[in-house]
Amino acid sequence: MIGGRSVRRSLWLLGASLGSLVLAGCGRPTGVERPEPAAGEATRIWEPPGLDRVWRRLRAGPPFISGLMLVDGPPPRGFVDDYFDGFHATAVHFWEAGLPRQLADWEESGRRGLRFFSWVDKDGTSRDGGGVLGGIGPNRPGRIGFQIGDEPGLDGSGFAAVLPFRQGVEAVRRADQDALVVMNFSVGVRDLGPILDYAGGTLGIDVFSFDRYNLSKRQYATLELIRRYAQKYHRPYWRYLYGYRQHARDRLRPSDLRWDAMTGLVYGFTGFTWFIYQNKSMGIAPAFFDEPGYGGAKSPLWEAAAGVNRDLAAYLGVTNYLWSTDVRYRALLPALQPEGTRPWKRGAGGDPYLADLGPAAEPESEGMEILAGFFRDDAGEHYVMLQNVRHARGSPPNDSAEPGVIRVRFDFRGAPPDLDPSRILVFDPAGRRARTQLLVPSGPRGGVAELPVAAGDVVLFKYATGRPFPGL
Repeated sequence: MIGGRSVRRSLWLLGASLGSLVLAGCGRPTGVERPEPAAGEATRIWEPPGLDRVWRRLRAGPPFISGLMLVDGPPPRGFVDDYFDGFHATAVHFWEAGLPRQLADWEESGRRGLRFFSWVDKDGTSRDGGGVLGGIGPNRPGRIGFQIGDEPGLDGSGFAAVLPFRQGVEAVRRADQDALVVMNFSVGVRDLGPILDYAGGTLGIDVFSFDRYNLSKRQYATLELIRRYAQKYHRPYWRYLYGYRQHARDRLRPSDLRWDAMTGLVYGFTGFTWFIYQNKSMGIAPAFFDEPGYGGAKSPLWEAAAGVNRDLAAYLGVTNYLWSTDVRYRALLPALQPEGTRPWKRGAGGDPYLADLGPAAEPESEGMEILAGFFRDDAGEHYVMLQNVRHARGSPPNDSAEPGVIRVRFDFRGAPPDLDPSRILVFDPAGRRARTQLLVPSGPRGGVAELPVAAGDVVLFKYATGRPFPGL
């Protein structure tokens, strides 16, 4: 018996197919198709001139995973331990009034190895007083860095809005030379390109960050924009994740949380913060608590986000040693290609072996679209991350929480003799190890794998060259 959802999806796809034919017949573009990279362009990013202090810091410490903390006063030790050990955060994240008192309150909890990151105002001062950095001084134990102000240009003033941030960047660098200097950007900003260029080129920030709380396919264009500008200046890039409820429509589901976070991994983001973790009021309600304050009751989404964080930490332990070379989208139909993405085609990201990818023939995979990220490590090894882009509040036809199976076909003709064409290595985030995936033979030196992927989740693999995943 065919379920109602399957019937609706088939009818929807039929309508989309007809729409695609109409668009094609009218001569209108049916997807975003940009010119392929010139020879060597796709691999340039994995050959950096060297790892500067920012990249060395990124690789040396735990990956940055946090939630914005808006609660005042000393936190109970149990709340602190639950945040780090249960929620699997690796740092506490304070807002613009977090220094010096909120930091002192957390330090008084006695948590060993406490790591923190904090906003400051665009002039480098704290809204809690104390001057630049709230007066905490340089090299505070556990300090990661500081976000200078927030979202330049969101007030509609365009490029002029970013100029005052220079004062804050310079003040923070004078006060704490080794701290990471971060700027966060948002969409819908006039002159966003020149603003990003000014931040990366003139100010020389250490990390690009961005926020956009959107669960639709419109998110991909923004992810690609930040990726492109950060790579232009050879900087890491972080992002805020959707973790709040402000209106009745803000009804997040576990698959939405996973899709939001894992999409960032596919695009090569290296740090993540949930906006928000906990608040002192329910004006902007955190998705993870049903009541405000340190003693607030957790919502069912707390466990889901904790599971996402655990997997993020595992994947980042590998991907923070990789360089993103390309991101592609495998749409069911040209008319469904999201804005700001490029269709997958053989050779994307410089990968020499991936010959085909798509949903498997199983009924559960019908209608599934796929996001594909391509990476290389310092030695030039190839890696591929594939995402089942379905999630509960996704754009049709991906508005479901159903798992799927991704079918990948490889062509290893021309591969060097140290590559084993009978298998690939798949990263297992639960065990933080590699597992062997045997391939079904297909043609001369070819093979096929079918990879089950939950809604919103990813799978990361590399080729069997005898060399392990980095970071393990």
